[in-house]
Amino acid sequence: FGPVISNHLAMAELKLDALYSKLDELGKRKEYSQALVVADQILSSQVNEKEAFICKCICLLKEGKFEDLLKFLPTTLEVSTLAYKAYALYRLGQGEEALNSLPKTKPSTLELQVQAQVLYRLNEFSKCAEIYTRLCEEFKLNSEEIRTNLVAALTASGKLSQCLDYVSRNKELLTSSYEFNYNVACCYLAKGDFNTAEKYLVDSEKLCRELFSEDYTESELQDELAVINVQMATIKQLRGDDQAANVIYEVVLKNNPSDVSVSAVASNNLVAIGTQTKMQASRKLKHLFSDQVQKKLSQSQKKSIDFNYCLSLLEANKFELCRTMADSLQKRYPDDELPVLILASLQFKEKLIDQARITLQNFAASYPSSSVTVQLTLAQMDLQQGNVKLAISMLESIDSIRNKPATIAALVDLYEQIDDIDGAIAILDKGLENLPEKSEDKSYVQILRKNADFKFKCKHYQEAIKMYTKLLEINRKDAAALSHLVMAYSFIDPNQAAQYASRLPKLDPPDDIDTDALENLSIQGLKKKHKPDVISNEKLSQSKLKKKKKKRKNKKPKHAIDPKIPPDPERWLPKYERTGYKKKNRKGKVVVGRGHQGASAPVLCVDT
Repeated sequence: FGPVISNHLAMAELKLDALYSKLDELGKRKEYSQALVVADQILSSQVNEKEAFICKCICLLKEGKFEDLLKFLPTTLEVSTLAYKAYALYRLGQGEEALNSLPKTKPSTLELQVQAQVLYRLNEFSKCAEIYTRLCEEFKLNSEEIRTNLVAALTASGKLSQCLDYVSRNKELLTSSYEFNYNVACCYLAKGDFNTAEKYLVDSEKLCRELFSEDYTESELQDELAVINVQMATIKQLRGDDQAANVIYEVVLKNNPSDVSVSAVASNNLVAIGTQTKMQASRKLKHLFSDQVQKKLSQSQKKSIDFNYCLSLLEANKFELCRTMADSLQKRYPDDELPVLILASLQFKEKLIDQARITLQNFAASYPSSSVTVQLTLAQMDLQQGNVKLAISMLESIDSIRNKPATIAALVDLYEQIDDIDGAIAILDKGLENLPEKSEDKSYVQILRKNADFKFKCKHYQEAIKMYTKLLEINRKDAAALSHLVMAYSFIDPNQAAQYASRLPKLDPPDDIDTDALENLSIQGLKKKHKPDVISNEKLSQSKLKKKKKKRKNKKPKHAIDPKIPPDPERWLPKYERTGYKKKNRKGKVVVGRGHQGASAPVLCVDT
């Protein structure tokens, strides 16, 4: 029996080799559904084939059969399946479960990659960036995918300088990877450099077209370019070019991209532009709350969509739905101002002014550091009700913006409204005290100039001179400060004014100027007013006598001009007594006399 058994084993090995060869070919062609069938054939005859087991796991992942993978994984085969299990849970939207399923100590590189993706989905961007950095530096995994993901993680975590430094050390990917260019564009967009971000998006689109133009149809290519187009539209929208952004969003949504997150961002941004009607906006955003869309969105994207939907309900006057949504958002984001502002706006629309004020005051008391907009809204409400002093006290209580030039200017104007000049000057002086005396600090120079101008306006010349002198110490070529200093000294010390006036720049008029033409030049906007002539009483009476009344021509009867036609004998009778008179009703129609049915006029009998 020995030789027979050995022949059977040899044939089984040949068959197994053929199946593995077929499995390898199908994997290279990315035909995962057929590869899955071959892997099952291998495992049906050889249960302990680790390679076939791993191939089946990968095929199930590629086909999106994550639940089938989780059912297949519990097995006695000694193969590390934690990475596959975690990835399946991650794709099913179970991020916390996926993270807990991974090993805490000595993870493999595959498990680290899955952990990084799960952390990115859970908005743990800093930890995600640390793992990708570890994969690149410690494990020397410098694949295009890992380096591209590292740029995305650094951008999302706000480490923009570190991200750009990493990009400068990996410039070779800028000429080969459209996804790397896209993530670099996102980094510059987060930095506020729209021009550079647009440049990298253009490069990303170019590389994407070069890569897929031969193998993809135009519709498939547009589907791949959708995310780049939406980001390009976002840049245009941030620049204020809403019309161009609107066109791009409409085209992307019309093509119906396969990535639902792209459609969600385009729909949300399109609503934010404001070209949609109130009903269209709420309807378009409502579709973004399906489970399929929500699984693909990041936490920041979900938050933006939630807030915009709540605002659309407020504008559409759907008060009950808006109130429910605002209450829910306030519980989910307790330290965010927008849900409270929406709720207060809703109460304001319902004429519940006092309740809206209480809502805003409660939030400002609970979260003073994150309620600047709420406190400004309270100040605005005080101004609308004429309580200027309450508005002043509210503005002075906001520590984060109290020393800003705009806040100081607003407070000065409010103090002027209540004729409190000393209070306005005190605010200006306090603003200067709280800022360092640095010549390169624009805020300090702005407040110093505002202080000097206001004191000059209020005729506090001695104090204004000190302010203008400080401005000249910062910049000796400040002509505006020098001219005002001369005017201020002219009221106190004319000699000193003359001394500073000698430093003013001389104005040399051009030689070819025509003085006569300047004198005759009319100033636009001014009209020459003529003084009325004074007329004496005698002249006025004489002018009245000279005026003659116009004689009106008498109306002549018809045919009065022609003597051949005799006059109407009934011309002196009233119209209703004339022979041809016909009575008319209110509508202007002739009234026809009607008698009873069957009645007839009496017949006069004449005797012959």
